[in-house]
Amino acid sequence: MRNDEIEFTLDPQNWENMRTLGHQMIDDMLEHIRSVGDGPVWRHAPDHVKDKFKASLPLESQDPARVYQEFLDYVLPYPIGNTHPRFWGWFFG
Repeated sequence: MRNDEIEFTLDPQNWENMRTLGHQMIDDMLEHIRSVGDGPVWRHAPDHVKDKFKASLPLESQDPARVYQEFLDYVLPYPIGNTHPRFWGWFFG
């Protein structure tokens, strides 16, 4: 197959799996917002989380469920505070 015959698409390989994942994401984010005040305003990211962001980006497509799980593991638990009800602003010295 020639390069001009290759179809490039951002469509998911399985629409039903993507729909299920999308619904799970919405449920998770609504629960996160509902309970955001139960946790700390800010949480320091440990070294293993920081190291994750130093790794090279993948060159191939990734499973959306895996990417979302990485978001849940490495991004969501370490907010910068501004969604928390006890966040009153940043103050610089």
